[in-house]
Amino acid sequence: MTTAYYRFLLKVTLITIAASIVLVALGGVVRVTGSGLACPDWPLCQGQVLPPAERGTTLEFAHRLTATAVGSLVLGIALYSLRVRHEAASIFYAAVISGVLVLAQIILGAIVIFAKLSAIVVTAHLGLATAFVGALAVIAGQALLRLRGGEQSPDARRTTRATLVAAALTYATLLLGAYVATSGSSLACPQWPLCNDTVIPTGDWRQWIGLIHRILAAAMTIAVIWATWTAYTAKAPRQVRGLLHGAAALTVIEIIVGALNPILLVPPAVAVAHLTVATVIWILLTGAATISMSANRHGIPAKT
Repeated sequence: MTTAYYRFLLKVTLITIAASIVLVALGGVVRVTGSGLACPDWPLCQGQVLPPAERGTTLEFAHRLTATAVGSLVLGIALYSLRVRHEAASIFYAAVISGVLVLAQIILGAIVIFAKLSAIVVTAHLGLATAFVGALAVIAGQALLRLRGGEQSPDARRTTRATLVAAALTYATLLLGAYVATSGSSLACPQWPLCNDTVIPTGDWRQWIGLIHRILAAAMTIAVIWATWTAYTAKAPRQVRGLLHGAAALTVIEIIVGALNPILLVPPAVAVAHLTVATVIWILLTGAATISMSANRHGIPAKT
């Protein structure tokens, strides 16, 4: 394939990733404003194609429209990747996985409505969204490598392992944070960093869920910083170092935003920012991991 093909694929994938971040943020807005059941039916909204222009209905309908646009882009990428299924199998498989996840996401989106916003179903809904955005990051990373080539890295495995651990912890933290928010546990631990000024909670399960989320967030922070340090000491490719540097910077911001949630009694803007920043960190880590995996001793030659 020529560079024009990979350049187009990269542009479309980056646009889809950006749209997916907006989708996740909109989902957060729908949740914090209590608009999840403003459209109690599916796929129509209040039995109409164009629902009445009310605040909650408009937010939920905008979320559905954005999801439709993102789903269409992902399915388009999956079909477009058929052209490189032999030359760039990693792109093809990631595109197929993202397409399957989007279809599952559409089904689960309907189940969320019928299940009346069950905390577990809403969390699974976010989990699928986060997973297919990760698959898109893999596609973008592989397309970038085929455009610019990969640098040699004598210790790529070390960086890859550290980055994968950081990404896994970020994913787990994101999902548990979503469950904390949707299960009504956000203010079970109103102090920070301790839970009700104690190391071991004395309250119900909500306090334990909140504390575990904070412990996971601390582990994620350490893992992201370690992965960033490893990338520099192992002389990882500059793309990997750049992505990890961005992830580390955003992780610091995420800690501050996360602390503000209980301190300010979970204001909507802060809650949405917390979710959105975590999603971006996940994308950066996934992209860094896929590039690092390909940075073997010989690198990947750029297309001409």
